[in-house]
Parts: sequence; C-alpha cells; structure tokens
Amino acid sequence: MKLYIAAPFNNREKSLEYKARLEAYGHTITARWLTDHHEKYEDMNLDTLAKEARVDLEDILAADAVLLMNTYPCSPGRMFEFGFAVAFGRPVLIYGDTTKTVFAHLPGVTTRVGDLDKWLEYDFNPEAQNVTEPSNGN
Repeated sequence: MKLYIAAPFNNREKSLEYKARLEAYGHTITARWLTDHHEKYEDMNLDTLAKEARVDLEDILAADAVLLMNTYPCSPGRMFEFGFAVAFGRPVLIYGDTTKTVFAHLPGVTTRVGDLDKWLEYDFNPEAQNVTEPSNGN
C-alpha cells in the first residue's frame, strides 16, 4: 500500500524510522518531505515554500492512505494535511493523541493508541474506524 506520513518536520528523524519499518512490511511511502527536503523552514523563500506545499499535496493524492503522527510539538502543516486527506477521501490512521480534534471521529479516520510497533501491519481498511489497541484479555 502507498502511504503518506504526516508529522511535524522537526520529528523527521523519528518519521524516517517509521518509514523504514513500514517499508519493511511492504508499504511504499509517498512522503518526499522525509528524504528530499533539506532546508529549514525559516531559511526557505516564498517560492520554495509554495513548491514544497505543492509536492506534499501531490504526495498525499498519490497515497492510498495517510498515517498522521499526532505527536508533539503541534504542527499546523500536519493538521492541514489531515484535512486535505479527508477532503479527498483518503483513509487516515492517527497515531497519538486524538482528544484535541473532533475530526478524529469522522468516517474513514481510524485512531490507534499505544505502541506503534503493535499496528505497523494495519491494513488501512477505510471501513474500520476509531479502533484502539486490542486488549490483552483482561
């Protein structure tokens, strides 16, 4: 499956780890910002910022689903990508805090809590939503 990883830019190193893990499970990552973007946001001119935004949106549209790393610090870009994915019908899997947005409860949005390694093999079924980590039987 083709996946886009939406995460804060300053968490890129951790996102690269997730990218490697997801690729090990056979997924293709469409998020070019993880490997092709090397400038700091504050160092980019307006033309470069616009180009980077267009590339990110193209990558979301090229994906079958979006993995939203809803971790701290907060990232307005990540939340824009979340809305864009929902608007264009891409299933979204949220990893992390979902208590800060009502949009986490929309159809096609699946939420997961707990250890990322426990659901890396998730099938991104858009029919599944608001699924939490399975209990250990207790």
